[in-house]
Amino acid sequence: MTEQEMDLAELARYLHLDVSKIERLLKQEKIPARRIGGEWSFNLHEINRWMEHQIGVADADELEKMEVSLQRHAGSSPNPEAIIRSMLPEHHIIKPLPAKTKGSVIREICDYAMQIGLIWDASKMAELIGQREEMHSTALDNGMALLHPRRPQPGLIGEPFLIMGVTSQGIPFGGPRGMLTDVFVLIGSREDAGHLQTLARLSRIIQVPAALAAIRDLATPGEIWDQLVLIEQQL
Repeated sequence: MTEQEMDLAELARYLHLDVSKIERLLKQEKIPARRIGGEWSFNLHEINRWMEHQIGVADADELEKMEVSLQRHAGSSPNPEAIIRSMLPEHHIIKPLPAKTKGSVIREICDYAMQIGLIWDASKMAELIGQREEMHSTALDNGMALLHPRRPQPGLIGEPFLIMGVTSQGIPFGGPRGMLTDVFVLIGSREDAGHLQTLARLSRIIQVPAALAAIRDLATPGEIWDQLVLIEQQL
């Protein structure tokens, strides 16, 4: 198998799952795969996108298990355990974000990320995020959207980061059943493993009811940051 293709045994090691569990997913057609010479083959990028979707719909217990599995796979270079302190410092929180449209949300957050030295080309990043949103909106049914390009962009960013923007009112962003979105997080990643770890940890945080309440109700970035740090410490 090539570096980007895995057989059944390799995928089982990658996901830290039993082969029998993957075989059940194959029978149910719930995991991307193809037959090559009569054997199952799994593309790494397709599997990572599948895992991204699984993270998006998982409950708290499933997210914790996924995060442990991702950290094991990362080996010696996992993302920091405490992503709020390391990736979302107070000055990465924009409240209020003045944007009023989907396009302006993406542009304003990317522009801010470039202003503080997190990305090199805001226009290119905004274009890639827009393309990802056209494929499938990252808006969730809790009024939050997790912005990111289809694949990590090591050529556009330095260190992994998060930027949060909170608008004063909800805007149409492609949310389920037409729901409005008012909390936006840009996830800046350099590689798939780090992106998935960050996404899993962020998803665990925002599943705590107090997290989104703090983001929406507290007045200043400092107050929001303090509450998110406390929530992450208690996971």
